Amino acid sequence: MNEYFTQEDEGIFAEQERLKKEAEEAKKQDELLDAEFAKIMRSAGGRKALRWVLNLAGTNESVTSVEPVRMAILSGRRDVGLALAQRLTKADAELFGMLMKEAE
Repeated sequence: MNEYFTQEDEGIFAEQERLKKEAEEAKKQDELLDAEFAKIMRSAGGRKALRWVLNLAGTNESVTSVEPVRMAILSGRRDVGLALAQRLTKADAELFGMLMKEAE
């Protein structure tokens, strides 16, 4: 140690370095997941399977209901579908556009 830094200061820097490494690893895993989704969307069968999941999630359906519990369930289900659609768009917007066009 020197007169400017204490042992406690070194712990702070170590924590910052650990957080930086964790963020880099999370970004790497995120990019790998995007690549996997893009790989799935490259095949007609993969796009068909993802369309089925999006339809199952009720992505393009209303969640309005007079029953609060039913509306909460439908909303949660739709949120999962919307999160998947957002992720697929991030992975490859062109392939996701193809997936949606094939659904028409």
